Amino acid sequence: YYTGALDYKKIGAYNGGSSLVVAGDLEAENLVRLYKTELDVTAASKMQITYQKPSASDGSEMKLALIFKDAPEKVEYIAIPGTGTKTNGWKTATVDLSKYADRQIATIGLAFTPKQQIPVENYQMNIGEIRLTDGTNHTPAQPTGFKVSKAYATWNLDSFDAVDKYEIYATLSNGKKVMVGTNYDSIHYIKSLENEKNNVKLELVAIGKDGSRSTVAVTN
Repeated sequence: YYTGALDYKKIGAYNGGSSLVVAGDLEAENLVRLYKTELDVTAASKMQITYQKPSASDGSEMKLALIFKDAPEKVEYIAIPGTGTKTNGWKTATVDLSKYADRQIATIGLAFTPKQQIPVENYQMNIGEIRLTDGTNHTPAQPTGFKVSKAYATWNLDSFDAVDKYEIYATLSNGKKVMVGTNYDSIHYIKSLENEKNNVKLELVAIGKDGSRSTVAVTN
């Protein structure tokens, strides 16, 4: 589907993989439906949206858009303050969902509105992560036994009930930090470190089922 939004700033991902970019001239409110779900809301539930706005501050607004199972024809819009301001890197906003306790989310989306000036030319918003939390700490423990064995990084594998995956990062001698890889295993083959000749610092993070991140295990 051709939107005409070819010229946007490519900023990459929040944490590996990719990010969702919304770009173009914002002339009216646009609703983007992202996920069909069956998620229970509790009094402690919160939605976290990690975003980056590389385009100029313009007074626009991004809103969380929820549809609940008990009212499938109605969209509940929740404003995310400050989202019309240009950011310097990634920013995480938290939305309290306690008023919707004991209901079930059927659809998660985002809405983008020009609000103050119409149109907003060359608008861009990147979405790095959307996370629903239930108020319970699911953060896994720091990985143990982390070391390099020949061309492999190895560690002690925690239970899959507690850890969804591991992420491995390297800090090169020039200070650049790169993601080496991600998996659920106790070993990872490092194919390339950008032709690095010197010793590097490796970091290992365990990712919980809710997206929470353990403290960092370090080896060289």
